Amino acid sequence: MEWSEGHIWKLVCQKSKVPDVFEYKFVLRDAHNGLKVVRWEGGKENHKFAFNEYIKQFSQPAILEALKDGGSAGGVVNMTFPNS
Repeated sequence: MEWSEGHIWKLVCQKSKVPDVFEYKFVLRDAHNGLKVVRWEGGKENHKFAFNEYIKQFSQPAILEALKDGGSAGGVVNMTFPNS
């Protein structure tokens, strides 16, 4: 993952290499110490990601509803799948 302004993390990968459903946790590594693990994300439960369910959040009606009356579509994640 790559950090960008506004504390937004981006990940670019080929969709064909990512399962439709998977679980994950975040880990911090020390780039100056052989990528030694510094800390695992707390909590017992893994994050669960279901691609098709995620995409439904960004259908045009959902975005328009979020932006209605001056609202914002905060929390939007930039997902890029080049050459998929």
